[in-house]
Amino acid sequence: MNKIKYLFSICFVAVLVFCMSVSVRAEETEIDTSVFNYRENDDGTITITRYTGTDETVIVPSEIDGKSVVSIGDSAFESRKNLETVSLPSTLKTIGDRAFNRCYKLREINLPEGILSIDDYAFNVCEKLNNVNLPESLVSIGEHTFAYCKSIEKLIIPDSVTYIGKDAFELGFTERIPIYGNLNSYIKTYCDTIDRNIKFSCINHAHIVTDAELPATCTEDGYTAGSHC
Repeated sequence: MNKIKYLFSICFVAVLVFCMSVSVRAEETEIDTSVFNYRENDDGTITITRYTGTDETVIVPSEIDGKSVVSIGDSAFESRKNLETVSLPSTLKTIGDRAFNRCYKLREINLPEGILSIDDYAFNVCEKLNNVNLPESLVSIGEHTFAYCKSIEKLIIPDSVTYIGKDAFELGFTERIPIYGNLNSYIKTYCDTIDRNIKFSCINHAHIVTDAELPATCTEDGYTAGSHC
């Protein structure tokens, strides 16, 4: 009986060690960087210049050769026919011109906090892309960046954005992706003065009330024209 218990204990320990070993190997699995062409920048960081693989799901590494990946270069993933989901590293700062242009099957991409700019035509005609969350670090959105991304039901533009190029949210001649933002942010100015075809909504409110100017009188205060939620 004791011999059976002893053998059982040995088998149990062996199985446990095997499982732990498999778990460790899974955690230590490295991203295959051979499918990325890249260049080293002057400051020692890395720009991905081209993805050469054919996978549906791609994880962009945070480091290559021990150097931080900070940029997806111009046209790096352009027209990748199989691409459906992309995971970007937290080290990323910029997404270049046409980086994911005409990736027709692309439906999901994480845009991590830390990204500063998304350049011209970066996601142009990504027809299946949806549920895009723009990080609070974002400062610049280029022209036609999300043009013809017809599956995006709405975009929330963070207050940090201070530049947006023309037709960034175009879906057609007068159609635009519905935009949500704060009234005192740049996106409201953009909608009011640059692209009046955009349907703008307050982030937490469905409607905007526009007040007409009311001149002051001898007995009552007046106020200027303005908008509020």
